[in-house]
Amino acid sequence: MNGLGFMIWQLANMPAPAVLADKLKAGGVRWACIKVLEGPELYNAKGGNQKLLKEYWAALEAAGIEPGGWQYVYGDQPGAEGDAAVNFYEEFKPKHFFIDAEGHYKRYGVSKAAKAYCNKLHNGQVEVYLCSYRFPSLHGGLIKPFPFSAFMNHEKVDGAAPQVYWLGDHDVIEQVEQSVSEYAKLSSKPIVPIGSSFAAGDWEPTANDLRMFKQICLHIGAVKAYGFYSLDWILKNKRDDWWEAITGIPTPPAPPPPPEPGDHEKITRLWDYATKTEGWAL
Repeated sequence: MNGLGFMIWQLANMPAPAVLADKLKAGGVRWACIKVLEGPELYNAKGGNQKLLKEYWAALEAAGIEPGGWQYVYGDQPGAEGDAAVNFYEEFKPKHFFIDAEGHYKRYGVSKAAKAYCNKLHNGQVEVYLCSYRFPSLHGGLIKPFPFSAFMNHEKVDGAAPQVYWLGDHDVIEQVEQSVSEYAKLSSKPIVPIGSSFAAGDWEPTANDLRMFKQICLHIGAVKAYGFYSLDWILKNKRDDWWEAITGIPTPPAPPPPPEPGDHEKITRLWDYATKTEGWAL
């Protein structure tokens, strides 16, 4: 896993599989991580049917883009959640997988659940990353500590994909540097920062924010790859300015509308219509 990528939340917000794959390929995108599990349950699988996911998966692979999956985990059923991840591995053969562990893992005793979940995962067949809070220092205290060490020190977890969402601010470089530094203190494993390409209330990242995020990620040695959450927001909201900032590829302008016909052209069209449909003749 390397280079630019995106996380995808809902496939319903995506263009057709081939259209999406072509757009990502043209933008130099190297990987796409799709939400595939919510706890132990399938996600992006209407009625349990994964046909749509398989179509997107095949289109991405055909375009040379590495598809992967992510799972939101709750920690109350670590065995079942781990089994679901393994079932996904075996069917789709992903190259990478994100463990999205957040607020439900902020309670006492969850280190045991984190280890039980990770124990289920296959070793060496897929790159596994913990996708969680940007700053461990804010979530590892005595009150409801998050089990960063239980995840990051596990042999089946290959690195971290911190959610470096600079909501409410624009100090992108400082936040990326702090996040990478804090995760580097937890482990020497690779880091894949995930930046914010979505709006939250009255706040949204600027195009320059997105460019700065990309540049700082490219210049930090511990960073193996980098990505953005979410591709859904960019495409659904037609944020061509964000797409250009991230990929460097401008969206082609829409073709101009055809010129309005002049009076002579209007009369000619009317006469042609009348002679063909009404049988008029001179």
